[in-house]
Amino acid sequence: MYRKIGFTTTDSFSNAQTNNIPIANYGMTMSKFDSSSPSPTVSFSGWNGINFYTNTAERMKISSSGKVGIDVTTFPTNPLYANYKLFVKGGVLTDEIRVSLSSNGTWADYVFYDKYKLMPLSEVETFIAANKHLPNVPSAKQVKEEGINVSEMFRIQQEKIEELTLYIIEQNKKIEALETIVKSKK
Repeated sequence: MYRKIGFTTTDSFSNAQTNNIPIANYGMTMSKFDSSSPSPTVSFSGWNGINFYTNTAERMKISSSGKVGIDVTTFPTNPLYANYKLFVKGGVLTDEIRVSLSSNGTWADYVFYDKYKLMPLSEVETFIAANKHLPNVPSAKQVKEEGINVSEMFRIQQEKIEELTLYIIEQNKKIEALETIVKSKK
């Protein structure tokens, strides 16, 4: 099926109409003409980016600075989020995600280096009693206020796993030493 496009004006500085596709200065809106129900719409604007609508509700937008929003009406203005590009309201479901470390990021293998000072368990216990969270882990209040950086949280959790491994090895050595003492006394 072929459709014809017609313009209703010859003035290049005025609005033009192409069978319910108005073309305005610095932008264009395309929608299916259906007077009985709302229709899907795409709006292009020279200053504001691209907006996608269904049933007259904005569903997605791409800003002129390249930020993408899905089901968000405005982009966050909090400076913590200034460098982020994708904003989604309602969550994201995927079967795979890869998070990379920043170019200056480190992984938690430093825990296994000789210069790493593993906190004695008694100090960990004192810290937890006073702060209600693990050392070097953000508090619930901080996470609520600032959110979390997923790659940083993975690193922190890996640090704690590696520290736990060292504590287990240390405990195992103590158990083996005690078993040796018990066996020698028989």
